[in-house]
Amino acid sequence: YIPGETLFGFPYDWRQTNSLDATLERLAETLKRISKGRKIDVVSHSMGGLVMRSFLAKYPDLFKQYIRSWMTLGTPAGGAPKSLFA
Repeated sequence: YIPGETLFGFPYDWRQTNSLDATLERLAETLKRISKGRKIDVVSHSMGGLVMRSFLAKYPDLFKQYIRSWMTLGTPAGGAPKSLFA
């Protein structure tokens, strides 16, 4: 993988909600720019997986248009209930 050519990051403000409209709209623009008309593979980690899940919920047609596959690693999809006791 070549950073900026075949491998891209998507920074976001992790202190904000996962479904912040500005973040999801910027993600849509980023996917459009980097896909160059082809479907892409997305790997998300931790809260990035929640951002992608919010994107899928808000823009299902764009998700289908740009995403070939999506893998999420360490995403608290069921929440993190044990953190209440930490």
